[in-house]
Amino acid sequence: MSTDSAGRTWCWSDDAADTVVPEQPAIACYTNPEGAVVLRQHGAWNDDDDAWIWFAPEHALAIAKAILAAAGLDGEALDPEPCAAKPKDATAAERQRRRRTRQKQEKTAALFDCDVTDGVTPEDRDTVTRDGEAA
Repeated sequence: MSTDSAGRTWCWSDDAADTVVPEQPAIACYTNPEGAVVLRQHGAWNDDDDAWIWFAPEHALAIAKAILAAAGLDGEALDPEPCAAKPKDATAAERQRRRRTRQKQEKTAALFDCDVTDGVTPEDRDTVTRDGEAA
């Protein structure tokens, strides 16, 4: 027996009301080399082999619906709600605009071999040579 975080003695059989997921063997789902779908359940400690069933893929939907109906879900889990489109991130668009503007400024600076933040307009550059003298 062990203790919980409050120091109380814990016993799985005595505290069954607190158990929300009972112990159960693991279940695997895969396809075999022949293309059949296989459901395989891990054997218990005293079992010599795992339990498994197989079926053709074309029967998967019918089996899934039957499982959901047996679980009381009546196929509702097979009809997912349509994905709501995420709203566009306005800040992302603004960041992209600033990035493009900065790239244009850098290209302009490289082209004219000057600092584009100096306040000189393109019209002023038309009248100034590379040496900074008026044309």
